[in-house]
Amino acid sequence: MTRGKYIRTEKIKKKNSDSKKGKSNGCEGKHHSEKTKNLMSLNHPDVSGDKNPNYGKPRSDEIKLKISKTKIERGLSKGTNNSMYGVHIYGKDSPHWKGGKKLSNIRAATKRRELFGFIPLNNPEIDGWVGHHLDLNYVIFIPEEVHKSIYHSVTKNINMDIINDKVYEWFIEYYLKE
Repeated sequence: MTRGKYIRTEKIKKKNSDSKKGKSNGCEGKHHSEKTKNLMSLNHPDVSGDKNPNYGKPRSDEIKLKISKTKIERGLSKGTNNSMYGVHIYGKDSPHWKGGKKLSNIRAATKRRELFGFIPLNNPEIDGWVGHHLDLNYVIFIPEEVHKSIYHSVTKNINMDIINDKVYEWFIEYYLKE
């Protein structure tokens, strides 16, 4: 036997195992008093948020890979062990559900609509045509698939020149065809 190392024999392992069988945790059924809970709370260091020694330190890709590999090997992120297992992300079953549309959201949408004018340049001729704001005032009615073909936002001025070019092309083609 090497000095400083204790090697358990199979006999000792079996003896230890048998001695634990049928017994529950020594603290089972017992509760800490309020005084003890307060003392434990006072003696426990607060390492939440910016008091945590790793707060603000980014993990390297190597460490992230190591953690991921360990979780996969141990099966910590599979099936019922996955923290998101059975959690509904959307709708009424979501833990973030707040009961549907809020009045404040409806008011914000109404306020947003008040920013826009409504001067139509044509009439919707076919069902499925939607109004597209060329700018904050002028509206042109176009097929919904043309309108949805390019993501755009009038208020944020995102892709407005691209969608407006496409709308002008469609408008000329549609009305000169007749």
